[in-house]
Amino acid sequence: MVKERGQGGKVSRRSAIALIAGGGLAGLSGVGAFSQVNTGRRFGVSTTTDEDALLGIDIPAEVTMPVGSSKELLTLENQAGGQLSVQVESLQTWLDIEASVRPPNSETVDTGGSISISGTVSAGGSGAATVRITATEITNTSDEPTVSIQATRTIPINIASGSGKFVIGITNKKKVELYQAANSGSDTVTKVFPTNGFKNAGGAVKAIGTIGSDIDADGKPDLVAIKNQNKIMFVDEDGKLKLNTDDDFVSLNSAKADTQKTTLATGSWNGYDVFYPSKNHDKIYGIAQTGSGWANPEEIVAPENGVNGILPPADIDNDGIDELVFADGSQHIRYVDKNLNITKVAGGGVGSSNNIGVGPVATIDGRTLMPTVNGSNNIKFLGPPQSGSGTVKKRAVFKGVDAAKSRITVADIDRDGEQEVVYLTNSDQKLRYIDNIDISEGSFDSSDVIHNGSSITGEKKRGVV
Repeated sequence: MVKERGQGGKVSRRSAIALIAGGGLAGLSGVGAFSQVNTGRRFGVSTTTDEDALLGIDIPAEVTMPVGSSKELLTLENQAGGQLSVQVESLQTWLDIEASVRPPNSETVDTGGSISISGTVSAGGSGAATVRITATEITNTSDEPTVSIQATRTIPINIASGSGKFVIGITNKKKVELYQAANSGSDTVTKVFPTNGFKNAGGAVKAIGTIGSDIDADGKPDLVAIKNQNKIMFVDEDGKLKLNTDDDFVSLNSAKADTQKTTLATGSWNGYDVFYPSKNHDKIYGIAQTGSGWANPEEIVAPENGVNGILPPADIDNDGIDELVFADGSQHIRYVDKNLNITKVAGGGVGSSNNIGVGPVATIDGRTLMPTVNGSNNIKFLGPPQSGSGTVKKRAVFKGVDAAKSRITVADIDRDGEQEVVYLTNSDQKLRYIDNIDISEGSFDSSDVIHNGSSITGEKKRGVV
């Protein structure tokens, strides 16, 4: 989330590149138009003074974050003589910068102000991520030329999830199982829960949702599940989480949850952190995590067409602002914007015989897409135009995959830096994924996910997250 900070004093513009001590602010300054200034490493030696810097770039020594979570990556400070328009772009496929500053979008920073910029790890392993920062002065009260700056910076990122790889979740006999990638270039995964003597998480669950948000801040991504219509709980590789000193679940009180053919989600959106459909399929509820626990569930919106399942917040239409995506009572994809306006996705009907055939919005084949399962057990991709924002609609259908009409997900199974679509087969409930996805050509490869030399069996009733 972009966080704007307070005002400070502006500085004069000098014809120098200011590179201030590593771990502090690395600045750029100059007279005239700096169309491009590239600095692909962190600097540990100050070569000029703070008052000469036009743009301050503050990067932590290391950022530790689980797959699927959003975390602050850097802070930019405007020390120029006018407002700056700021864009930040990730040069790694496994790191997504938040939509509001990701090109073609930008954020305006007032003179003396600063913003904190977050990103989400979606796939891959630990390592350094390179970001490209562009800042252009859009108001200039002096008689000096407008400044434009471009720079690259490396952010050391440690992806936390057991041994530092992604986690996916399924159920077996209604009980949660978690797996993570074992080796790069392989379809083999390792079970991380239940194992090592940990008991299964509180017995049977009715539905599962997003895995990724680190609810208990232990560096491990957590799976959210509906225990029953009155309780939501979280599971990571260490087992069921202790959410506060008294309970290991979130009590829903009178705002009861749907438990049949449904999915729920976590993520930060409009002040809420957990999202679920109501028992009567007529409302979307949100719960906010507070410093002392959890607030009571609140109704976010009551869609006219009802709601059967909810996906994580994401910028499905590429307008620079995240929306809350859901399947309505007729199993058609819609999304809610921050003003609670609801948009129906053209060609967005999905299958629903087992659960609901929906998956999260992600970057697939270099573009924003939402994988779903249609009524013929094919994988259908919904999304905006290939470049820029616009109408979200059906973009491609991959046939012959035998996907169960249930929750599917996106993950980098083989750790090649690209997202794969993971699903359960309709015929035998095997965990499978499609790889080397080419939307324009309609081509892909498919493989079983392997554990201990064998395929993994899940449950179509709940799917894979």
